[in-house]
Amino acid sequence: MPATLNYWRADNMWAATGRPDGNLGEESVTVADGQKRVFVTDWKYEKQRNDGTNYYGSHGRRIATKGSTPVWIRLTSLEGINTSRE
Repeated sequence: MPATLNYWRADNMWAATGRPDGNLGEESVTVADGQKRVFVTDWKYEKQRNDGTNYYGSHGRRIATKGSTPVWIRLTSLEGINTSRE
């Protein structure tokens, strides 16, 4: 069963912890069981939304999933990110 991950990013590095400042809004990605998704975290994409093919993860601030399917998230840093289950 596919799982949907909702995430919010700030469009700059100065945004407060958990606060997705800027105009990016909520973004989401749906993955099938066992599927992996890699997010590009290069700062040159900090103001760019995902387009369904490329997923950007710089300045992540919140990550949430509403489903009951477990989602494994591997991050290099949790600094500034709130994770929750809505």
